[in-house]
Amino acid sequence: MGFRFRIDESIAAGFRRIAISQISRAIRHLAEDEDQAIAIHEARKCLKRVRALLRLVQPALGAEHYSRENARFRDIGRMLAASRDRHVLRQTIAALAVAADPPQQAALQALTEVVSRDANDDSLPMDTTQAIEAAIAALEKARKDFKKLRPDFSSGDVIRDGVKRTYRAAQKALEIASVNPDDGTLHEWRKTVQTHWRHMLLLSEAWPEFFALRANAAKDLADMLGEDHDLAVLMDFVASGENRAIGPDHAEAVIALASDRQRRLRSNAFASGAFLFAEDAKVLSKRISRYWHEARSRGDTDRPAGDLRRNNGLPPDARQPLAKRTPQA
Repeated sequence: MGFRFRIDESIAAGFRRIAISQISRAIRHLAEDEDQAIAIHEARKCLKRVRALLRLVQPALGAEHYSRENARFRDIGRMLAASRDRHVLRQTIAALAVAADPPQQAALQALTEVVSRDANDDSLPMDTTQAIEAAIAALEKARKDFKKLRPDFSSGDVIRDGVKRTYRAAQKALEIASVNPDDGTLHEWRKTVQTHWRHMLLLSEAWPEFFALRANAAKDLADMLGEDHDLAVLMDFVASGENRAIGPDHAEAVIALASDRQRRLRSNAFASGAFLFAEDAKVLSKRISRYWHEARSRGDTDRPAGDLRRNNGLPPDARQPLAKRTPQA
């Protein structure tokens, strides 16, 4: 089942199963993948899934327990972040090069050489191998702890309260970013959008068609905001000193190209966000909670849009198209 709650299990059982599964998956990527950049990328996605899971059940976990576990996985992610930064810079440069004119291509090539040279700098605080080893050790400790965990989510409505809290946070972040659209506010909004996307995936077994629509929209928006953030990091990298390495003319060309792309991304992102987060948080969270509890009460029978029990929960006449569109967390 992967990153999904099952309608035939309690939220507590699903929480523990999903968390342990994602922790184990992160360890496997770091320990077994030959390409370190890919291993780190995949492991960090697992960590983000665990943190999204924690945010969904945060009201039931309690402030102290949530803060401790969220900090644990945040810190593991930070162990790997520095090793990932230069790889992301190179990917961002390559994406910009697709639509660049010849002078801009020359500027991007000069920047690529700087990034590649610095990636081999022995003065960096921790090399990639050390970071991976430290992360694996921390994850193994986390897995051991979660195997002993027996959370009690029997009081209150975990789904309703978790969705309402995080959806409202996304609405607030959108409002702040709309008033003051800078790199920091959009990055904060992006994190809340990613959380909403992953929560829709977590709950998707209740009604796959409904949740896939929201998950796809949130994933598309998160991707736009992610590209926006990567461009902001690139421009900061150039403006904070690398312009001396590539020359002011090249620096100006790179920043102009990235800024133009960023403006278009932000326009599309705000338009998408206005629709995705238009509904009142209390209304939406109650509706989603009703879907979840209705699905649980019916089990695997008499659910919307036909038999949703197999093939990612899709009816036979809609399996292939929707399966292609359902995003991964």
